[in-house]
Amino acid sequence: MLAMLLTTASLTAIFPFAWAPNGVQVAGGDVFVARGAGDGNGGALVTWLDENRNFGNQRDVASQRLLPTGMPAPGWPEGGRTFAVTDTSENPEGAAAGASGDAFWLFDRSYNDLDLYLSHTLASGALDPTWPARGLGIAVGRLIARFPLITPDGTGGVFISWQNDRIYSTVDTVLDARLLRVSASGALAPGWPAGGLLIAAANPGAGIQQIVPDGSGGCFAVWMHNQAGVGILGRAVRITADGTLSPGWPAAGVRICDLVSEQYLAEDVCAIPDGSGGIYVAWDDNREAPTSTGTGATTDIYMTRLRADGTRAPGWPADGLPLYQGLGTQWYARMCTDGAGGALVAWTNQRTGKPWISRVTPTGALAPGWQVGGNPLSSASGTAENVRLASDGAGGAYAGWVRSTPYDFAWAQHILADGTVAPGWTPGGAPLVELSVFHSEEYVSIFPSLPGSAIVTWSGYRDPNNYAASIRAQRLVPEGLVPTQLALHSVQADADGVRLEWWGVGATAQRYIVERSTDGLAWQALGDASGTSGERLTYEDRDVVAGQRLAYRLVDASGRVVVAAAWVEVPQVLEFALAGARPNPARLGALTVELSLAQQASGTLELLDLAGRRVAWRDLASLGPGRHTLPFPETASLAPGMHWL
Repeated sequence: MLAMLLTTASLTAIFPFAWAPNGVQVAGGDVFVARGAGDGNGGALVTWLDENRNFGNQRDVASQRLLPTGMPAPGWPEGGRTFAVTDTSENPEGAAAGASGDAFWLFDRSYNDLDLYLSHTLASGALDPTWPARGLGIAVGRLIARFPLITPDGTGGVFISWQNDRIYSTVDTVLDARLLRVSASGALAPGWPAGGLLIAAANPGAGIQQIVPDGSGGCFAVWMHNQAGVGILGRAVRITADGTLSPGWPAAGVRICDLVSEQYLAEDVCAIPDGSGGIYVAWDDNREAPTSTGTGATTDIYMTRLRADGTRAPGWPADGLPLYQGLGTQWYARMCTDGAGGALVAWTNQRTGKPWISRVTPTGALAPGWQVGGNPLSSASGTAENVRLASDGAGGAYAGWVRSTPYDFAWAQHILADGTVAPGWTPGGAPLVELSVFHSEEYVSIFPSLPGSAIVTWSGYRDPNNYAASIRAQRLVPEGLVPTQLALHSVQADADGVRLEWWGVGATAQRYIVERSTDGLAWQALGDASGTSGERLTYEDRDVVAGQRLAYRLVDASGRVVVAAAWVEVPQVLEFALAGARPNPARLGALTVELSLAQQASGTLELLDLAGRRVAWRDLASLGPGRHTLPFPETASLAPGMHWL
């Protein structure tokens, strides 16, 4: 076993990025229904339905893991990896288990019954060999598993919820909401029943809309309950880590609002942690509509805060805190934390079509500088749909939505803690795609990335006569979208030459020149890097001498350095050795590791903390004999301390 002591100091993220103005393409062709989530390391997990290989009712469920740079994580192929083939999956969802890089994927398989399955992938993207090859059956049988949700449990496993539609006859359907906890090993967490914990039974409105981890291995479940003579009410319950009801909580859950009225109707309930063991809950409220059916001219936005014991936090009205009351329909309330114990809430003002946002403190008051009734997220024309938020970690938020103009475009905005638009962003927000061509964008997801930034994912197509689509992702930073740059992907060296590869969206769109140096001062132009695809550039230098130490960099036609220099030693004799890591200490997140392989074989390079936990790794099976240089951008998120290679 090879080991090397590596020292890391406090690291700041200074990366070359592979993002492009229209986002990095995650997958293309006959792909649709994109879902995005954070991977626990500042990157992204993206899952979608893929019909590139199948036709009719057969669909692949595919996924991809992106680094914060926008590049596929090591081991993940371009275009993603298929981990299930289904008769017809409708709702694929992904969730990261934690910083280890493994992930869970939830999907339905059967065409007639929509059976629910769960798969587990390792950090390399490979299916976990200890799990069933077709996935772990979660809800399988004579039922329809609707509205599945998945979220990490904070201990390496996941919570899963769904609504069972158990059809006992042609006219009788019984609905119930179920909740389950599964560990990384694929086993049910101790105390949890195999068929899931019954949260709400035989209720047409029973469908869990949010699972919120409680920080202690348990969770809150929030759902809608259809109560006769009253309407659809929002309810919440807290379940412990072992699947039992948390002390102080009634089995039927607590009502998120105490109002008893024929007019009261809660829709689109959303919940997030409050940072103190409880939850914030927001909803679209029809209490002023003329009937309990929800028809009428007014739908308002309300929210509340429930403590860990199920009681309402002091200062919060029993009937809910109104964020917007006025003419028109306000709908689809969504939230994120503000990083200071409060919450940000966004919604769509259907009367104007504009997205709005408000910030509330833990005491139920508006944050300083915020307007009563909310602040506009965008002044642009068109109708905003499905606004979603991600905290910027400084009291503000990034927002993503679909804007109809009249075509559907993915859109983004950055709002600061005081409710103003961030410098570098316009009052109208920023389109994530070119506006000069036809688009139909949908399925926008947004989530925090590296500190101060967020990643947004979406799917769509450009040609109204051709439904070939693409799944795309973009990184948002305080001053706007990230710039387009190339990144070094790999360097391989043996006695015959040095092979370099760079990665970046649209890499072949312009000319790039490879330069070489023996001292890092004088540089010699070798030739143009060649494009193997629209996103990869390669160059092979065969004019080398064994034992030489050479630096390579990439410049554009004007001589501007596009990718900084990488050093490589041409081996004299092929040997198996860990050559070193640079820089050491690693202060800027630009760590690269050099190693030499005598032959191609299976193996891994692991970065461990002092507790023996693996914080990053590379699969070496695809590398040939010779010297190799591997970048480790993950070091930007490491805490200061000693690490082992």
